[in-house]
This record gives sequence, C-alpha cells and structure tokens, in this order.
Amino acid sequence: MFALRIIPPEHSSAPVTLSPSSFFESIDKLDRDEVFKLYKKHGAILFRGYRLNKANFRRLADDFCSGFVRNRAVGRKNLSKDQRLQSVNLGGTMFPFHPEISREPWRPDTIFFGCLKAPKDAPTQLADGTAMVKAMQEETRQTLSTTRLLYQHPTTKENAERWLGIEDATLSALDQAGDSKPFKFEIDDDGNYIRVFTVPCLYKPMFSENLACLLYT
Repeated sequence: MFALRIIPPEHSSAPVTLSPSSFFESIDKLDRDEVFKLYKKHGAILFRGYRLNKANFRRLADDFCSGFVRNRAVGRKNLSKDQRLQSVNLGGTMFPFHPEISREPWRPDTIFFGCLKAPKDAPTQLADGTAMVKAMQEETRQTLSTTRLLYQHPTTKENAERWLGIEDATLSALDQAGDSKPFKFEIDDDGNYIRVFTVPCLYKPMFSENLACLLYT
C-alpha cells in the first residue's frame, strides 16, 4: 500500500483531498482502512494526482462496495460489459444539484466519480445535504421533516401485475392492493399505468447523526 498525503478540507462542507506521496501512483493501491476512516469522518473524498484508468478505478470501487446500482437514465454510455461502469450524462448541459437515483428505493449509499479528462470549466461540484438542513429556518426544517417527496413514473400493466403478484391489474384490483412497499401503482384518466414512490425529504446518511436533505436545488 502507498502512503496517503492528506490535505484537510478548506471548510467544514468541503471534501478532504488525498494525493499520492510520489508521482502518479495507481488509485487502487491505497490503504483501504485509512480511506474508509476518512470517508466516515468527512463524507466525501477528492482523489487528486493518481494514475487512473477504467481498470484500476473499477478495482477501487470493488474494494469499498458490496453491490452496485446501474443508472438507467437516458444519455449514459456503458463502459464495462457488466454495466457497472457508466459515463455521466453525455453533452455539455449543466445539471442541478441532486442525490443520485433518489427516485428509486435502491438509491446508492455512495458514488465513485472518475475523471479521465478534466473539463476546462464547469467542474463537478458537491452539495453537503447536512449543511443545507442546518442552514434552514426552524419552520422550514420542521415542515420538511414530516414531508415526503413523490416520484411518479410511467410503467406497464405487466410490471404492475408482476410486482403485486396479481393476474389482472384493473383499477379495482390496484385499489384493493393498496400500497405494496416500496411502490404503489395507479391508472391515470387516460388509462396509463403509473408507478408511485415516496421518500422522506430529510434522512440520516451513513455514519452521521445529522439530517440531510434530498431536495433538488
């Protein structure tokens, strides 16, 4: 294992930075226990100056993750046969701050981003969800603590039947099924099937007792 060069965060919501002790070390040769300890303390780590390619980036993620979630959003390119490595959304359009795949019950606990070619401007930014909650007025924080976000996605009758374990997903059958955690299925006025999923606006992330915010900015 290579030694870690640790650069403290510039402020409380900034990530800690890790750099190689010697030039161009491979990113998958780090002290796992030390990296994990820093992640638990800071919530985000910026790896800067390491030798990076798809293979060693995959090994780094494998070392810290027990499972993987594939983002099925349009505009992404699969970079590995098992689809565990994906591009970000292609193009130059900026995205608002958002929690990755928060629209699904299998939202990942952590995300690894690898940059093979850095952009000239508009770098990737991180948002501290716990800092957002702390900055809220008490009335806003209390309101959000009892509010859930609603996600609605088009689906098919077959998917509803398979998920609910019923033979014919009619409107009355869906009403009788009620909430089948984590989804509820509905039919709109045009006869389209809708999959409904809700999550709390505020939640406790891993390794923190502070509430974080799931809202988009």
